[in-house]
Amino acid sequence: MKKGHGLIEVLVTLLIISILMLIEVNLLTKESIRYKRNICLDREECYCNSALHFVENEINDIQNRSITITDNNIILKKQNGDKYTIQPQNYNGKYKLIILYDKVIGGNNNKNTIVENLKSVKMKKNKNVVYIYIESLQGKKFYKCVGLNQNIEDI
Repeated sequence: MKKGHGLIEVLVTLLIISILMLIEVNLLTKESIRYKRNICLDREECYCNSALHFVENEINDIQNRSITITDNNIILKKQNGDKYTIQPQNYNGKYKLIILYDKVIGGNNNKNTIVENLKSVKMKKNKNVVYIYIESLQGKKFYKCVGLNQNIEDI
């Protein structure tokens, strides 16, 4: 009777272990790619919803004296004379939604990005409602309807 394993038995065992490891690594790689894609989609959705919420808060700000919506821009004039402009900006075929702060005191003009990497941005007004549409690069659409206060001048 012989002791130990033969060369063919060891090679077959190594082959089976290699095939199982290859399957496991392949599954792990696919799951990692799927996870990263889902994280990007969730992050994009969070950014777009946060941008819509930010714009809604700016429109409903108690300091607003007048709101003007023309040419896909929202212009908010504050009681202290400041003017905020929310507008889409096209760069390299992608859009970003920005806010321009035009301060009366100190003469500061600042620009901040609310959200970027968008396919399209549309803002329009119908009576006392502002409609904001955002489409992400992945094609997901986000909408927000914001009612205007009756005591604000509408130009």
